[in-house]
Amino acid sequence: MKINDVFSMFHQDLLMVEHWMKKALSSDVRLIGEVSSHIIGGGGKRLRPLLLLAVSAACGKEIDGRYPLAAVIEFIHTASLLHDDVIDQATTRRGKVAANNIWGNEASVLVGDYLYARSFDLMTRYGNKRVITCLAKATTAMAEGEVFQLMKVGDLNITEEDYLKIIEGKTAVLISAACEIGAIISGADDRTIASFARYGHRVGLAFQMIDDALDYMAEEGTLGKTIGKDLKEGKITLPLIHALGLGHERDRQKVREILQHSIKEEIDFRWIKDFIDRHKGISYTLDRAHSLSEEGKASLKDLPPSPALKALHTLADYVVFRQS
Repeated sequence: MKINDVFSMFHQDLLMVEHWMKKALSSDVRLIGEVSSHIIGGGGKRLRPLLLLAVSAACGKEIDGRYPLAAVIEFIHTASLLHDDVIDQATTRRGKVAANNIWGNEASVLVGDYLYARSFDLMTRYGNKRVITCLAKATTAMAEGEVFQLMKVGDLNITEEDYLKIIEGKTAVLISAACEIGAIISGADDRTIASFARYGHRVGLAFQMIDDALDYMAEEGTLGKTIGKDLKEGKITLPLIHALGLGHERDRQKVREILQHSIKEEIDFRWIKDFIDRHKGISYTLDRAHSLSEEGKASLKDLPPSPALKALHTLADYVVFRQS
């Protein structure tokens, strides 16, 4: 099964999620619709809603509540992007001008808050206590991950363990929650719910590792964001962490000097990229992501075969081998 087959399989379901998203964003306050439509309609992959739908199908009991709850997952993700772009002073998002560059920081933060509020409104109406608890824990962990990442900006002593803690919070917990909720609402037993949550956690970690590798290797027009964006913001991700662990002290000093520049020049980025390549930081990151993806698939080994299960395996592979 190929990734296009997965999107075709769940095409109608994803259209229903889009319907719920538009319905939930109906507001008399025009700015809310403008900002949210700009980022939500910006071409995101809808990976998190798709995972919830695929897990629900793999459990064999698809209920209508999966659509508004899939919308909740995408709203929480989108709200975090709006807030992140303000913090990072981003200029682009998904190949378009970032919302904070059009409507300003205040509007972006407040519309992000609105998306969080709508999320909790929907989950209380269409979820249950276990769903609400799952999402409450996930959003708390997301906030903790972002604060911890802020603490580690420019810190050359950051460890791989620190990095894993950051990406667990900023990416893996919500993807894991999407999978867990898909199983919860379908009436799966505790063991099955835990298996899907573990799958989502590993796939989420792999997804962010690939994202961080692409920041050093993708074509800008393909990636939909500025290449080297993380470095310019002082964020030290796994490719550089691995290289720093193997490099000489003079290399560490050079990296320190580059990170202290208020404006990172193209020559600085090229030096960092060469430094990473010398120590195989990108290939190490890709290998780690692939191993995590395989762990995610292994979590589902005891489940009965089905087209939806094949789709989940395909999604785990897609996360690792994507180019954007």
